[in-house]
Amino acid sequence: MAQYYGFVNWVAHEIGTERTLGILTKMADFGGTIAGKSMKQQAPDKKFELKTALQWAENTLKENLIPYQITEETPQKVTIKVTKCSNYDAAHMAMMDDKTIEAVCRTCNIRFQDVLFKQLNPGLSARIKKFRSTPDDFCEEEILLE
Repeated sequence: MAQYYGFVNWVAHEIGTERTLGILTKMADFGGTIAGKSMKQQAPDKKFELKTALQWAENTLKENLIPYQITEETPQKVTIKVTKCSNYDAAHMAMMDDKTIEAVCRTCNIRFQDVLFKQLNPGLSARIKKFRSTPDDFCEEEILLE
């Protein structure tokens, strides 16, 4: 992952952060759309609601060995607190500054999840509620059902 973030950081220095984030956004939109359509084709009758989205998010966090805690769960919203994040650590290791790490998380990582969810249920969304302010801080992500 550090190599990926190193590449993103290098590209940002070469062509500019704004252009790089624009490309990452397009990549997240494309990837989320393809993944969502694939999931829908594999289980066309499955109802993808908030609980299903939470299960998907939890599986992804577990697969990436990211510790998390569900801090709020209502019929319309789930808030997930992420304390130690391998993405953040890898980006930090690649000498990416915190402002750019946050921008990459918002325009690529969480956007991929948001686009994927919308393919399966247009009323679902994912967003970053709070981004860590230091390496020892935490992030909060939300999954919302509108």
